[in-house]
Amino acid sequence: MTPSPSTSTVSVERETGRVALKGRPTPSDQVDGAWWPFSRDLPEEVDLLLPALGDRVVAVGRVVFHAGDWDSPRGRMQHAGSVIRLDGYRFWPSHLVKIRAVADTDALTLMVIPPETAADTAATILEQCSADGSVVTVDDMTALLQRSAT
Repeated sequence: MTPSPSTSTVSVERETGRVALKGRPTPSDQVDGAWWPFSRDLPEEVDLLLPALGDRVVAVGRVVFHAGDWDSPRGRMQHAGSVIRLDGYRFWPSHLVKIRAVADTDALTLMVIPPETAADTAATILEQCSADGSVVTVDDMTALLQRSAT
């Protein structure tokens, strides 16, 4: 379940993944939206995610993520004829991905909602992270995930 679309939120589901984005880019210390993948298979999920991003990040060249959040991510993947680097780091914040353009001209930071998250919790996070003017942090949303898991 995704939040109901508003003029400031772009929501897409199933064919292109579950993602909700703010209407415009945000400062670098804030998330630009949230993503609720269907599985922990990063290449498969990125393949679904990228079409949903439209022109928010042109010519994606790199996805940066926490290595422990995904099952056996490969170092590279192909999407629409381009090679995309998948850079997993243990020091990168959990529940966060950064989608970067080839020349680092564009970047999008998304809160990642674990696939097993309850639909109502995921919908809340999608809505809060994508609301224009929202200044929620990944730490705020991670705390919400932890509370809902107990």
